[in-house]
Amino acid sequence: METTKKTLSRKVTATFFKPNPLLDSEALYDRFSRWWSAITNDKQVNKSLTATHFLLAAVLRGKNWQKGFVQVTNRTKLENGMLPSFSANRALRILNSAYCEASVLAPFGGIVDHEMLEQVRLVLAKSGYYDNVLKKHPYDLDVIERIENAVELIEVTI
Repeated sequence: METTKKTLSRKVTATFFKPNPLLDSEALYDRFSRWWSAITNDKQVNKSLTATHFLLAAVLRGKNWQKGFVQVTNRTKLENGMLPSFSANRALRILNSAYCEASVLAPFGGIVDHEMLEQVRLVLAKSGYYDNVLKKHPYDLDVIERIENAVELIEVTI
């Protein structure tokens, strides 16, 4: 049984929200949280949100994004070649696609930008097309460890 924590620490999530001259990372995180809450509660906007948007929001909040997906269990679909983790694999492919980047970032109103998306892409575990991503660890543990060590080093030198 796997005992590894499947969420991100505050140290790691804070690195997504790099402060600008006007706001610190905590203020940016709060702004993002309020924006995400508003768009998910708006019935019109919510209709346009996809699994990829929910995956991105979960990662930015440090949550286990895998909990937002279920494995395909329909025997007919599986016999016809659908992968058990089809929806999660598809959402990850879209999130990692430069071609789809504008549509991935659109609902976030400029709060989430290209740089943040690139950081999210780094911490997500790498997977192949046929991998069952719901059975793997959701994050790249080596990258997370390097980020946490870098943050600790910065804190020590300040």
